[in-house]
Amino acid sequence: MDSSTSTEIGALDQPIGGRYQLLAYINGGGMGRVYQARDTRLANKVVAIKVLALALGGSPESLAQMRQRFEQEAQLSALLGGHPRIIQVTDYGVEQSQPYLVMEYLQGRTLNEVIQQESPLEPERVVRLALQICEGLHYAHTLQTTLGERTITGVIHRDVKASNFFLLDEGTLGETVKILDFGIAKAISEVSVALGTNINFVGSWLCASPEQMRGEILDPRSDIYSLGIVLYEMLTGLVPFQPETNTLTGWYQTHNFIPATPIDQLTLTRPVPPALAAVVMSCLAKDREDRPLDMKTLGEQLTQALQPRRLPPPSAPDAIPALTPLPSPAPDAILTVLPLPKVPASRKGLVVGAALLLTVLLGVLWPFVLSRVLSRAIPTVLPSDAVPDTTPNRTQPPQSAPVQPGQPLPPPPIKPRTAPAAAKRQSSPQPKAAARQTTPREQPRQARRRDSTSGRRTAPGQLFRANPRTLAPDCYDPRLKLTDFRCRNRKN
Repeated sequence: MDSSTSTEIGALDQPIGGRYQLLAYINGGGMGRVYQARDTRLANKVVAIKVLALALGGSPESLAQMRQRFEQEAQLSALLGGHPRIIQVTDYGVEQSQPYLVMEYLQGRTLNEVIQQESPLEPERVVRLALQICEGLHYAHTLQTTLGERTITGVIHRDVKASNFFLLDEGTLGETVKILDFGIAKAISEVSVALGTNINFVGSWLCASPEQMRGEILDPRSDIYSLGIVLYEMLTGLVPFQPETNTLTGWYQTHNFIPATPIDQLTLTRPVPPALAAVVMSCLAKDREDRPLDMKTLGEQLTQALQPRRLPPPSAPDAIPALTPLPSPAPDAILTVLPLPKVPASRKGLVVGAALLLTVLLGVLWPFVLSRVLSRAIPTVLPSDAVPDTTPNRTQPPQSAPVQPGQPLPPPPIKPRTAPAAAKRQSSPQPKAAARQTTPREQPRQARRRDSTSGRRTAPGQLFRANPRTLAPDCYDPRLKLTDFRCRNRKN
């Protein structure tokens, strides 16, 4: 907070509560004045003290009752300060009939100052800050606790406006939001009612909800209406309503009967996504039933409204061609969906049992079936020595008939005479000598051989014309009448 001196400090130029020394005046409003102070009991820690714009008085009984109500609201504010999005209240008290709250000292800017200096803001930045605000307000709206004899079931802020949101720059973490003055409006309102003072309305006329202007019981949707006005200002830099007169009556008529100007009808330097504009306009509905249910729902809608903008556009090489949409059916067309036939449970059991039986049979019989198929497809080839010899063997004597008992034995068979071994060698054909392979050393000599017909020398592998009568029968080609000298073997 930017501190500056003021003459109002002199009225409280003394320690407050016996420990807080005022240093400078910061700012003030309808709820009270804020000062920078030093805690003399805690190592001169710098704190912020808010002196409420209310003086407690009356009889000792009424004074004790008002102090009790103020202390309960101060304790509730201190309890809410445990959330990181809500300012911490560390102490409270009454000094010279004036109640005060001691809070943490913040350095930064209020959201109202940011809107005046930089509006309209980027939609991404608006949603990022709005999600933090929704988080803190949802925590307060769903709080359940007990203070003395009171049972707390949710706390309504009642004074949601841009100046009650403080922005802190935390470096790598970016901008963070702190919600100020939680429960202050409720405390001042209850104390004013107890005092009987003429305070008809406590809060901001610009951001008050229609039901708050009518004095009805509030719920979280009242703060949603007020937050919608703040979001409208952040996106456009303008206010959604223009009353005829800047009075309580003029704002009463505006919030209850005059609709807000749609965002898409404004000429803005920063375009607002239509989905995001629709969410903001839904918060400004006159009937609370038409607004988002709670802050959690509002946060989800804001995230979904901005999510398509976060997707990077595809590059030119990877661009996906536009798909042609399918023609929509005629309005009078009736789509009939036929249900699938239902199989009885008994048939299902039979089908499963048959499948299992077939699987078992195939597993048992497939080796036999495979062997039969292979035996028919591949013929059996017996080795040469296993083929029986059916030619008669003349060298063996014929088999004689069996001898009956009582008959004489037959004479022994006469062995035929065989030719001498020398004659057998002369009569048997002599096998041809195996062709000797030519060694590399003998190839030059064969290359020097001459052609028997032309007398020319032939090189190894060269064809020559030869006399077929002098060659072996398998080394002569009668069509070409040419052969290789390596096949030049004379007939025996």
